[in-house]
Amino acid sequence: MNSFRARARPALIALALLIANAGALPAADAPKPKVTLSPEKEARLAEALKKAGESKRKFWTERMKREIERVTKATGLDANGGNALEDAAGQATDACLGGWSTAVGESWRQYAGMLDDDGLVLDQLADQSVQADWSGDYLRPFEHALWEGALRRTLSADQFAAWEKIEKARREAVAKETAELLKAAVDRACDEQRRLLIAKGAAIKSSLALSKERAAKLDELATTATATAGDGLRSRAGVMFLRLEDDQRKAMLKSRQFYLGLEVKDLEVQHATWTEGLAALLSPEEKKQLETATERYKTKRVAVIARVLIAELDDRIAFNASQRERLQPIAERLVKDDQPALIPDNAMERIYRIDPQVLFTAGAKATAVEMEAILDARQWQRWQEACLAKNQRRVRVGSAVKKSGPGAALPKAAPVPEPEEVENAFSDYLHEKASGERQRLLAIHLLKAEDAARVAGLAPDAAGRLATAARGVTEVALAAWAATTESSVRSQARDVTPQNVRQRLAAMESYTFSSRSSGGTATAPIWEKAMKAELTEAGRAAWEKELAARIAYRDSAIAAVIMSEFDRKIPLEAEEWTKLEPLIARAVKDYAPDIAMMFSSTTPWYLQSYSMFIPFAAVPEKELKGILKKDQWDRWVTSEENGNTANYWENVQRYHTQRVKEKK
Repeated sequence: MNSFRARARPALIALALLIANAGALPAADAPKPKVTLSPEKEARLAEALKKAGESKRKFWTERMKREIERVTKATGLDANGGNALEDAAGQATDACLGGWSTAVGESWRQYAGMLDDDGLVLDQLADQSVQADWSGDYLRPFEHALWEGALRRTLSADQFAAWEKIEKARREAVAKETAELLKAAVDRACDEQRRLLIAKGAAIKSSLALSKERAAKLDELATTATATAGDGLRSRAGVMFLRLEDDQRKAMLKSRQFYLGLEVKDLEVQHATWTEGLAALLSPEEKKQLETATERYKTKRVAVIARVLIAELDDRIAFNASQRERLQPIAERLVKDDQPALIPDNAMERIYRIDPQVLFTAGAKATAVEMEAILDARQWQRWQEACLAKNQRRVRVGSAVKKSGPGAALPKAAPVPEPEEVENAFSDYLHEKASGERQRLLAIHLLKAEDAARVAGLAPDAAGRLATAARGVTEVALAAWAATTESSVRSQARDVTPQNVRQRLAAMESYTFSSRSSGGTATAPIWEKAMKAELTEAGRAAWEKELAARIAYRDSAIAAVIMSEFDRKIPLEAEEWTKLEPLIARAVKDYAPDIAMMFSSTTPWYLQSYSMFIPFAAVPEKELKGILKKDQWDRWVTSEENGNTANYWENVQRYHTQRVKEKK
């Protein structure tokens, strides 16, 4: 159960924020421009919005039926009047769908990276956006002028007066019973924004060495800017509860689960107040210093993201140390050209992630001339394949290996006879998953064979025999995967019926299939025998040295991007960075495989704000306090990122203990 929660939590965190802010942008220090997606994602988004729109129409139709029942009961309206209101309700629904689709579509775009997660997140977003009708900057049918006009035309003067009286009493009652919860929700949303602006102000203080008095004014400005943004949220908050039906509102009041986020118009007010206040507080020279510091940070950030791009492609192509060094300036140019997506001006979002596909899109802009001067033909081919492929899955060269083979399968209970339809569904489903897993494993093993042959300088016939061994290892690993996966799938779907089996299987979470086999080759007998036969001791040593260098490079790139994000949220001086980075690098080296076990997203854990700071939990508190100043430490321990880290750390330690034990 703990494992399930750990793996499911990232998607649920994002969903919770989107549900709470349907139709609104995620919290940020300035409004974000429209996100442009790839043609494939645009098509997926359009199709999802179309399907969700059909569901929304049904949802609103049922909601308006209940609204008509309320009107009829309160006013004694006759059947003819009820029919007239039904027609008006349909017209109002049609008129509102376009605004809903636009608002929700823009909200989904802010989380474009999630659209690759096996469709699961997008499906959940669609379902929640249909059901969550209380938040978002769009009209509902019962708020539309068409509906109000129909009420005035259909009801008599006395009936309309009675209806207005009932509605007024309802509004007053709702305002009274929700006042406390609304205040807490608005205060919480404003406090989150205030802390984000204070963090942004901390970077300014660090860059300009402001006096204590002026630094305090900067904090005051953060409070003022947030308060002005909160005014709009406060004025709309009451309307949100009015949009809920009575049973929904009572359930929310009982659970106390009510969260608000600033919408685009609020963020615009906040940004304007912050910018104007900053202009009045800083001198022209200080503004120039700040611009210089910002550009210096961007340059450093470009270098860090370029290393991440190389490390991600290294997993799929297998570079050597010289190639990585020569690729760095090219990668920096590619990343710099894609700055809006990879080097945003702000990182104030509560959830921030770098979509790996954006990295690969940047990599796709490399030219054949510059690449062919560094990579061999097969590597250049793999580069193009990796940068143009969709739904990237990591291929680790030299990853940790577990024993695979007949002894690796989990015990499986004797199968219970099942109807033919159910058994056919299981068979089709497992066959489809096995085909995908075979391709994944084969890519891993063939890449290792290519890498070993390249480093050791094998002749073509010897390299071919190593590739054959890699294919054999694939089948051994697949057999272990198939046994454990079938057992898991059947245990999770033991109560299916012929009517729902295919639907249940299709909805099965992607993490069901993760980590079923290691994907490693290093200890498999077939591979070991081939390596001894084809490589000399010197060749084997050279390859193992290359593997170690590749892992070290990856770990250092991960540590660098984590430090870069930490520095953006809690600005560090050069000396502080120098002291802290080795500690984070050591934590990454020790715990990266264990952290990766917890996340099945196509976006690596170290490119997501809610998981990338987990290595900080491995740094002893005394050491961290010895590096950070008191205000830095206070911001860190009270941050949402630190809270997420604490939630994950117990499971990380458990995975780590188990992995170390198995390795021995």
